[in-house]
Amino acid sequence: MTDAPRRPPQGAYVAPEGYYELTKAMPFLGAARCEISEIAAGSWLELVLDYEVGASGLADGAWIKAAFKFYSDWALFQTTNPGGENYVSAEYRAGPLLPGQEPATVRSLLCRFDQKGHERPFQKAVIVDIVDGYLNPGDHIVIRLGDRRFGGPGTRAQTFVEKDFKFRFYVDPVGTSRFAAVPGDIVLQIVANDAHHLIVTAPRLIRPGADLPVRVRLEDVWGNTCWNHGERIELRAALGVALVYAREADLSAEGWAILRIDDIPTEAPGELTIGARVAGDSAVAPDKTFAAIDPAAPVDRIFYGDLHVHSDDTIGTNDTVYNLTLAATSPVSTCSATPPMISRSRPRAGAPPSPMCARSASMAPSSAIPARNGAAIPARAATTMSSSSATANRCFLQGARAKTRAPSNGARIWARMRSRPARGRSTNSTQPTRMILKAIC
Repeated sequence: MTDAPRRPPQGAYVAPEGYYELTKAMPFLGAARCEISEIAAGSWLELVLDYEVGASGLADGAWIKAAFKFYSDWALFQTTNPGGENYVSAEYRAGPLLPGQEPATVRSLLCRFDQKGHERPFQKAVIVDIVDGYLNPGDHIVIRLGDRRFGGPGTRAQTFVEKDFKFRFYVDPVGTSRFAAVPGDIVLQIVANDAHHLIVTAPRLIRPGADLPVRVRLEDVWGNTCWNHGERIELRAALGVALVYAREADLSAEGWAILRIDDIPTEAPGELTIGARVAGDSAVAPDKTFAAIDPAAPVDRIFYGDLHVHSDDTIGTNDTVYNLTLAATSPVSTCSATPPMISRSRPRAGAPPSPMCARSASMAPSSAIPARNGAAIPARAATTMSSSSATANRCFLQGARAKTRAPSNGARIWARMRSRPARGRSTNSTQPTRMILKAIC
């Protein structure tokens, strides 16, 4: 089952006129198409996948699969309630016939959905069986994800953003249960939905006079950082009941809608309340966070890292550079989130520029962090990976060197890999966990 050149038949044969020339010009295993290329995360829609039968044809008992990666929280499809949510259907459409060609004899298509319907990582699959008959080359099988023709609302798409989400078709042309991938995936860009709320993050515990980097980001209802939003943000900071800081600034108008503030005064001890809201009359929900300024703090700032991600190097979503760059838009730490293993690699074409803090290099001490096994971890190695899927059991990050009373090697921060649902998402959905760096006491 390849697209290698096919030789013309030898000797006498009977076939519709032009059949050989037609099928020779076709991809042997067919082709899959979709008119939609971009989807807002978590939106409801009807998605039509059109599979055109290739030169192989589809014999009685053949079947095809439209598969996507298991690590997606796209709502599960069903085939029992046409008027309900996430109804999936498959229909046959005959292609044009050549002179003397007989029409396909297929009697029906059976459609079902199986979460483990194919090989990892493309495990989730819509499966269509060819029943009682064959299909001709050039015929079509149209799969409707979230079929709305019977009054249903459609299907709820994946709730987290992903570059190059893929539907991959597999075909068993002769019913032997041996599948081959159809060349050319259906590729979708899943982007952030409408702006819904702000998120403010800052170190939870600092010493008086220490730097206090505050980050503000704009998210959709699912917790995805919005893209290309230059909204004006009003920021306020109060120490107790006294207002000590007020400023207006713009989110980044290109790329992730994020903002960093570094000039909030921290000389006086106490509890800072830091709030942000979109200027003017906006439906975007505001947010606030707290920072304790305590002279008894053991170091200038305390950091905490909670990382877990699978990249598309193996079974996950998005590439490693993208995932670690996304993590750097959220942390309160100024340490780089890029491990040495990828520090020299370039993002994919069209990937967003890295918003990582340029100050991270100056924050990292030149000394090494003692590792648990006695080996030294370079101070600039912000994280270490056990594999390309970023599934290290544990890593240590180098914190800011304290100006006084801190250990000579600076503050050592423990980063542990564990699963955590992102804000606004159901905790029982299957989804890759967003990489998060947050400060705690």
